[in-house]
This record gives sequence, C-alpha cells and structure tokens, in this order.
Amino acid sequence: MKRSRVLAAAAAVAVIASVTAALSNGLWLTLPIVGQGSFCATTVSGTGAQTGITGQGQGTLGSLCGQVVPAGEIGLTGLETIPLDIFGVNPTVSQAGAPTQTQRVPVGLIAPGAIYQGSFSAYKQMLRNGDISVNPFQSGASQAANISNTITTSADGFRMLGGASSAIQWSSQTGATDIVANQFTKSLRFQRASGNANTVAVCEINVVTSQDAVALQGQSFVYSFWAKAGGNFSPTLGNVAVTVASGTGTDQSAANFNAGTWTGQVNDITAANSSNSLFPTSVTAGVATVQTLPTGQVATWVQYWVSGTIPTTATQVGTQICFTPVGTAGANDWVETSNHQLELVGAGVLTPSAFEHHTAQQDLTLAQRFLWTINDSIAATQRLGLCQATTANIGICVLALPVTMRAAPTATVTTATSFGITVAAGTAGTCTTLASVATGNTTTAASLSCTTGSTLAAGNAAQFIGAATSAANLVTFSSEL
Repeated sequence: MKRSRVLAAAAAVAVIASVTAALSNGLWLTLPIVGQGSFCATTVSGTGAQTGITGQGQGTLGSLCGQVVPAGEIGLTGLETIPLDIFGVNPTVSQAGAPTQTQRVPVGLIAPGAIYQGSFSAYKQMLRNGDISVNPFQSGASQAANISNTITTSADGFRMLGGASSAIQWSSQTGATDIVANQFTKSLRFQRASGNANTVAVCEINVVTSQDAVALQGQSFVYSFWAKAGGNFSPTLGNVAVTVASGTGTDQSAANFNAGTWTGQVNDITAANSSNSLFPTSVTAGVATVQTLPTGQVATWVQYWVSGTIPTTATQVGTQICFTPVGTAGANDWVETSNHQLELVGAGVLTPSAFEHHTAQQDLTLAQRFLWTINDSIAATQRLGLCQATTANIGICVLALPVTMRAAPTATVTTATSFGITVAAGTAGTCTTLASVATGNTTTAASLSCTTGSTLAAGNAAQFIGAATSAANLVTFSSEL
C-alpha cells in the first residue's frame, strides 16, 4: 500500500509539471494563439479522474473540445506588432553579456511556441541547399572540366558561370582553415584556374523557383553568407559583388539572371553589412560591394549580409556572388563561401538570424528535385533499370527517379561505354552510345537509349547496368533552371 501511494504521488507531480510546461509555452486549450488557424472556444468537461485544472471556466485539463473557432479577435490582420527582446541575432553582439535588441515584430511572423519565422513557413531558409555542410555534391567534389560561359552546377543548387575563355574551377573544402567551428564543416570554393587570363566576372548563382518565390512577394529579406579569399585573390580592392534580384517571369534560367535579362528584373538590395568592420560593404544601384575580402589560406572568415524588400509583383528571385579578376590567375585566385541563407524578416530588420541547418536527407531530397546522378562505379551485377530491346542492338531503358523532379529532366552522359545492357543469358553488352530519349522523360521517370555491339532479341526485356569502373563517369538528369 505504501509503495502504491508513492507511485500515485509521483504521477501527480508529473501531471503538474506537464501542465506548467503547457502553460509556459502558451498552449492552454481555451486561449487563442495568434499564428494558429483556430482555438478551442468551449470544451466538454471530463469526469472523475479526468477533472483537473480549469482554464477560463470553459473546461478542464483532459477535456474534449466542443467548439473550434478562428484564433484572435475579429479584425486582427497579423500585421500588428509587438516588442520582442532578441538576443544574439546580430553577429556583432552575439556574445556573453551583450545587450539584447528590442525590436517590434509583426505578430503574423510569430508561430506557436514563439518561433520566429517568415510567412508561417516550416523553414525560414528560402534558398536551395544553402547549407554547404550537408550539401549532397551530387556532381562530385570538384569540376569534371573547367567551366567557361556555359552555366554549370557545382554544389547542388549553386551554378557557376564566366566568360567564353574563362577557366572556372570549384571544389568542396573541408580543411581546418576552410571551416568554422559551430558554424559549418564544409565550404564551396570557386576560382580561376592558375594561368587563366580571362577577366570576365566569375559568378556563383542560386535561384529560387517561381513556385517558391511567391512567399517572398512584398516581404523584407536578409541574405547572409560567410566568405574568405585565397592568397592570390586578384580583383581591384579585393571586391566581391553581391546581388539579390527579382523578376516577373516564370522559372527563367540562372544564366539569364546573371545577364540581367529576366523579365522585369530589378535589384532589391538596399543595405549591406558584415561581422567585421575591417571589411566594409556598400550598395550602389541595388548591388552590394564587399571590399578587401580577407585573403590567404589562414584568413579569418567573415559573415556578410545584405537586406532589402522583394516587390509585390515578383515571381522569381535569385542571388549571386561574383568577382571580377585582374591579370593572370595565380594558384589561389579564389573565394570560399558557406552557410548561405535567404530569409524573410520583419520590416526594418537588417541583420540575419541564426543559421538554419537541415538534415542531410532533407537537403538530398530537395537537391534531387533538380538534379540526380548515377555513376558506373555500381557493379554490373547491380541493375539500374529495366530495358526493352527495340532492335537487335538498341534497347530503351527506363529509370525511376528517386523524387518527383521540378520538370521532365534532360540527360547528360559522361562516357557511354561505362554503362551496359544485359543480353542473352544475362551477360553484359557495352553501350557504344547512350542518349536521352526526351519524349520518354517525365517528372518521375527518365528514358535512355543504349546502342550496343552485342546481339539483343527484339521485343525482349533487358536490364541497364554499370561497369564498376569510375565514379567520375556519370549520367546526370537535370531539371535545373
């Protein structure tokens, strides 16, 4: 009996603790929470052991809701503001003992549980794969070939572009001087190849689809990132140009964004700053200029941020970081960046919030909506897809895409002979040519035509296989902008 009483007392304490937690987090059943869709106006009281602490005279803890109504008083718009003390938002004061910042924040930007976020989004991060630490890097750890004036994916979500005779290189960096403890474990480097003399701007671009850009319409934003430069960084005054721009077209390309030819394209930056006053920033015609980027292999990383407002008519948004090189490139004419974040903020907010890290799986799924790669390092005994022989030496192979892509993809093959198709008795036949069958591509599946010197039985089924030779030999399915 004594033991039973002790257990009952412990259970009562646990119930009281849970009620306190609920009250402290603003989760009382009968109180409206601005930011929620509805609240419980009346409840059906429990009986016996279910009775408990009464709230607003409308019910008891454990009661069932009898009437759900919209939250808040009639006439609330979500544009009303309340003062909040925010600690650590501004990197220049985010240290022990630093004063808090009191800001007036629209109630419509405060979610249940007092999570500050934009437009009721599950995530504040609007930029694709900006978390370089968990970026999938499906295209490899560095470029397959130097990049010129053909828009090319580097890290997932990021596109590189230069001039006709540029030789742009990029790479994933994880060395001790390429990371910042408690911030990121990987950075993205882009540079001119050593000896290249092209002086057209070298750019790193990330664009938001029209579908996602709607959430930014008429909203204030802050775009932030970390950066440092190599020991041979060549631009005049070490300048780096940062652009956040919008347009009124629909899913126009990253290359056109870079050229400034999106329909109705306008630059949206109005202010810029950094976490270190030694590296000043300025804004001219809506483009921010970062001066004297910290250089050298052991240079101090600096966080930069720009802010402004997206027009209410915007249907696409993009960001880019560019440098205009001078002379002939040395071995370290590069910029490294990490922790890119484009977030919605309240009116008048000019500084970034803490970086929102995602899981690796979240960002892989997001990346594969735009790009998916397979490589021939997969053994020939592992099947990649099913095929049907249409002639004695051509098979059409269908591969299921891992996620639904933004649009029907196009396929690019690095080396056709690195892949094959099964022939009689399951033996492998090498693909002498391997090409996309554009008419057979959908957002959920892609088709490849494999021509082989081996003999197929027309009408029979076969299987698409790798050759287990090199992970650098890829088939890339892309619906990138």
